[in-house]
Amino acid sequence: MYKTKYEDTVKIIYALKVGIRKIYENMGCGNDKVEDPEMITESNMLAYLSAIEERTNEIFQMYDLCTKDVTQFDKRVGIRTAEEREDGNTIK
Repeated sequence: MYKTKYEDTVKIIYALKVGIRKIYENMGCGNDKVEDPEMITESNMLAYLSAIEERTNEIFQMYDLCTKDVTQFDKRVGIRTAEEREDGNTIK
């Protein structure tokens, strides 16, 4: 019984390591907190997750800046949003 639970836990931890590494690499995380990007262990998983969180926040901030610039530009040139248009139609 305990051996089965242990084996299940090992599989889950392995899947977490694989998933964390894929996310880390795909998001382009480069962080000094992670000493060896090739080696994810149970003890450094939080460092990887922290790096992923920091990168996610950076991406959200970049997106926010981009959308604010577009919204401000639209207002300057007189483009109205669908909510502001009387007919409710969007421009395609």
